[in-house]
Amino acid sequence: MTESSVAPANRRPYDLPMEDRVARLEDDMQEVKSVLSRLEPMIVRIDATLMATLPNLATKAELADLRSDVTREISGFRNENISLRADVTTEIGSLRADVTTEIGSLRAEVRTEIGSLRAEMTGLRAEMTTESAGLRAEMTSLRAEMTTEIGSLRADMATESTSLRAEMTGLRADMTTESTSLRADMTGLRADMTTESTSLRADMTKEIATLRTEMIARFADVPTKTYLWGILGVLITAYGSGLAALAILK
Repeated sequence: MTESSVAPANRRPYDLPMEDRVARLEDDMQEVKSVLSRLEPMIVRIDATLMATLPNLATKAELADLRSDVTREISGFRNENISLRADVTTEIGSLRADVTTEIGSLRAEVRTEIGSLRAEMTGLRAEMTTESAGLRAEMTSLRAEMTTEIGSLRADMATESTSLRAEMTGLRADMTTESTSLRADMTGLRADMTTESTSLRADMTKEIATLRTEMIARFADVPTKTYLWGILGVLITAYGSGLAALAILK
């Protein structure tokens, strides 16, 4: 490690005290130790791999023997390949002749089948024309029947609509009559309730006046605060009862 690695690059090499440089060196050595502690298992694994692999590697003599064996095998394979190519060429020629014959026979059969299919398609086309004419006639008849049914249905719907409108008009008139009668009954009931309420209010006022007169006459000789408060309580109670009765009637 050089001297300049102890101090930063932007300062001169020996502008720091010795303690700072030693502290920086100790920090760097701790990082080096951590790196070596991480590298040690990797080196052990590499050594174990090499020790397990090197004994199984071939030597130069074994490689030379293998090369000669491979050369002999390749030469034998080439000879076999030449013989096999000749046999394959012969077989391909024979196969081509057979395929040509089979293709000619297949073409003749296909032409025969195509002629038969064309005849069948011509007959099928005639049958389809006949069936199409019959279906068109049936569709024309069905369309006429549907037109008749639709006309009849429209007439029935018009009749039913007229009948329903007449019934709705009658129902609307009945509802108007019932509504008028109900309004008259409610007006009479409201007038009766108003009359009853006025009569009850007059009776309550008369009773309160009578009660007040009796209380004044009874307690005329004893005008104390207790009796006055009693009179006031009775009056308030009577007035509250009258208000409650009026609220019930309304």
